[in-house]
Amino acid sequence: EKEKAGQFLEKNRLKESPRENLPKAKKRKVSHHKCYIRIHFDGGARGNPGTAGSGAQLVFIDEAFHGKKKILNLRKYIVKATNNVAEYQGLLIGLKKAYSELKNFIDSKKGCSCSVEFEINGDSLIVINQLKGIYQCKAQNLKPLYEEAKNIITGIEKIADANFSFQHVYRKDNSIADCLANEAMDERRSWDTLEGDVKDAPKDDTARPLAYSRQSRLVRKVKADV
Repeated sequence: EKEKAGQFLEKNRLKESPRENLPKAKKRKVSHHKCYIRIHFDGGARGNPGTAGSGAQLVFIDEAFHGKKKILNLRKYIVKATNNVAEYQGLLIGLKKAYSELKNFIDSKKGCSCSVEFEINGDSLIVINQLKGIYQCKAQNLKPLYEEAKNIITGIEKIADANFSFQHVYRKDNSIADCLANEAMDERRSWDTLEGDVKDAPKDDTARPLAYSRQSRLVRKVKADV
């Protein structure tokens, strides 16, 4: 009986498959996203130094989804500052929001790689040329802001394959950021809005009709040009 059982087991034993015949594990495809981020920043002071405000508009475009856009309008109120400090603060609120939006985007696309083209525009020749390395930043009130901006840029480069370009533009081509900075000074507060979101507009729409109607026209123009 034992011999018959042994013969049966031997006859029906599964043959080991040669290693080369084993199914090959499929390689996980790593998706790649190419993004485009445009920042327009501005800042100003009424008195220099005096009551100050900064503004920035961030345009985030994901080319993988037919150029899907996200437009954020950022404002920061500063109790007292110089024009150049306000300009740097406009740059910083734009860079910080860009880092946050990019990181959230990458985290939402688990396992993806990302390359991003950054275009940073401002009408302050001092700030733009310091970022380019053409001017040195020696002013004690600007140096910490300059170093903070460079650190954020380094942080962005750590999470994505980023290419930065810094462009000096004329004031007429930077009007939306100028408008946002003036709104911060007028309202004496800091706040952000998403394109098309008006819930944070002043309760009394007649309080500052010029600024908000102007912003509305500018937003529509920028949206058409992007």
